[in-house]
Amino acid sequence: MSEVSDARTPVRSHRTSEMNPSLGAPVGAPAAVSTTDLRPAPTRPERRRPTSTVGAALRPLARRVHLLAGILVAPLLLVLCLTGLVYVFSPQIHESLYASQLFVDTVGEERRPVAEQVAVALAAHPEGELQSVVPPSEPDRTTRVNLSVPGNGDPSHARTVFVDPYTNYINGEMNTEHGRLPANVWLRDLHANLHLGKVGRLYSETAASWLPVIGVGGLLLWLIKQGRRARTAREFLVPAPRGKGAQLRLKSVHGPLGFWAFALLLVTGVTGLMMSPFAGPRLFDARPPRLGAAPVDVPVPAKPIGVDAVLHAARDRGLSGTLEVTPSAAPGQVFTVTETSPGLPVHRTAVAVDPYTGRITEQIGWDDYSLLAQIRTLGIELHTGTLFGLANQVLLAVFAVATIVLIAGGYRMWWKRSPYRGQLPPAPLPALRQVPLPLAAVAVLVAVVLGWYLPMFGASLAAFVLVDIVINAIRRRRQRSPKVPTPPRHAAAAQVDVPDPMRQTMDVPEGVVEFKRRGASRWISVVLQMVLRMVLLALALGALHLAYQEPTATTVVPAAALSLAFLVLGFRSSSSPARLKIEDGTLDIVASRSHYRFDLSKPGFRLEMPHPPESRKWKVLVHRTGLAPYAIDASMVAPAEFTTALRRYRPEL
Repeated sequence: MSEVSDARTPVRSHRTSEMNPSLGAPVGAPAAVSTTDLRPAPTRPERRRPTSTVGAALRPLARRVHLLAGILVAPLLLVLCLTGLVYVFSPQIHESLYASQLFVDTVGEERRPVAEQVAVALAAHPEGELQSVVPPSEPDRTTRVNLSVPGNGDPSHARTVFVDPYTNYINGEMNTEHGRLPANVWLRDLHANLHLGKVGRLYSETAASWLPVIGVGGLLLWLIKQGRRARTAREFLVPAPRGKGAQLRLKSVHGPLGFWAFALLLVTGVTGLMMSPFAGPRLFDARPPRLGAAPVDVPVPAKPIGVDAVLHAARDRGLSGTLEVTPSAAPGQVFTVTETSPGLPVHRTAVAVDPYTGRITEQIGWDDYSLLAQIRTLGIELHTGTLFGLANQVLLAVFAVATIVLIAGGYRMWWKRSPYRGQLPPAPLPALRQVPLPLAAVAVLVAVVLGWYLPMFGASLAAFVLVDIVINAIRRRRQRSPKVPTPPRHAAAAQVDVPDPMRQTMDVPEGVVEFKRRGASRWISVVLQMVLRMVLLALALGALHLAYQEPTATTVVPAAALSLAFLVLGFRSSSSPARLKIEDGTLDIVASRSHYRFDLSKPGFRLEMPHPPESRKWKVLVHRTGLAPYAIDASMVAPAEFTTALRRYRPEL
């Protein structure tokens, strides 16, 4: 038993006062123990995966944006997904609801002339005027006769009469908007503004504006791996629960699922903004071309042709699918025939027809659309699920369900970070100051450009920044008079003094070494910061005023970029000097918005001092796994004093 006890007796102690000065062994240790036995056991060299400097610098900013923006905007995205999941199947819904109006009872052998069907609809509504007529594109469909009746002040609203083309029997009638049936209009308004009008429209545009930003932040977090082991292809691409702990299992599903959904996140967000009244004109200010509809000479005697002759002339020119015929509003005005069939292949040809001769006077087609107009048209149809039929609807439905799963998983991961029930998890530390100045300037410029083209993004971002500044100001005030927190009962009972094997490999001097702050006095610093903020605010307001006077892209974007850059740089420069101390081998750094603790006793912990304390370029680089090194320079602490204290733990510096 004694041999076993001696073998398990540690040969080193944490206190240097108990060491034999001649041999460096504990007093009372066997004389046969050599000095080589006192050396730390050889450890396997730490394998580090090389990380990109740019990626490591952007990761804190991407994490903060992805987490905070996701937490605040996710409820709006959830509403958009749920309402969009229903709206995408609106064609099947209204065809089931309005089957008696949309479809004929019996398909006959020969259709009646369209002019007779229009006359039947006008006879049912003598107070109305013909607005347009849509002949059936399929044999079992009815003819839609759109009438303008008193009470419909909006030209887009019409009283639509559904006429059986084989019997001239009226199957029904209802109010439509832009040719959309009531169920489609109701679901569309629910998805776009929750039936709250222009005020409700702000919610959908805010969510759609942040959707690409949240997606890019999540993609950067998934691509920039933090850790020593790189992900395998299966871990990177296949969303499946794996790993130890609920947090890792949630992340292994959230990451790959978000990676596959990223492209649709961007496409859905951008195409939704194309229909926005705020961001749409700024993003894609390219409307489809329209017919000039130049008037024609009125012959004498004037004998206009009918709707059937106009349709015949349009079909001879190559128009097909669903056609909408708009009659001439006055003598000398032309008929217009437009293809309105959604989906691929694209049918967007429109012609103007002479109401007296049936001659085509003007024609525009898909090739006459500008590139932006083509992108906008196809993007809107993709967003509404009509570009390639049922497959488009299923794709959007799967995407909506995947986004709901991402939101639920993201909230779950955020909540799991809280060690105590009933308390909100901490938010990531402010990251813009950790980003190098060139990358920070690029990030600010991108934010300004997005804020100009996406007004709701810019307004909500400004609100977030303002709230963040207020919260951090309150935190800094509380840090000036810190209070010792009282741990919960269960946490106090669980505290056991267990020796750390990593810290046993190195002698750690005890005690606390605090370093004085560098820089000007506190009052001078406060006054200078206040003056700097006032100057930057004046410059920002002046730039915005110039942009307001000349609201063009060439003046607004540079002015807004300059003003926001000045504001951000001003807040970056308002940080108070950091406080540094070394307590029992732990380097403790408290900055204005950050708090770092580094264990100097760990053998794998890397420190680097490129220049000696006498040099003006002196600094100490604290290497962090997956992150950019933290730099301690002469503006934070006295070089000679800090180096002397640091060499007690790292004599190799």
